[in-house]
Amino acid sequence: MHIGDSLSSDVKGAGALGINTIWLNRSDREVPNNVIAVSNLVEALNTKYFRE
Repeated sequence: MHIGDSLSSDVKGAGALGINTIWLNRSDREVPNNVIAVSNLVEALNTKYFRE
């Protein structure tokens, strides 16, 4: 699991290696398809990676 605030470096980089990623989108930017985004770290707990 990798949580990062840079879409190009963190999310795309880790995702290219097969690592599950969450984009920390604090600026409320448009979220690309197939990207899981949260506005703060607490929201990450409500993603599919932590629900089970």
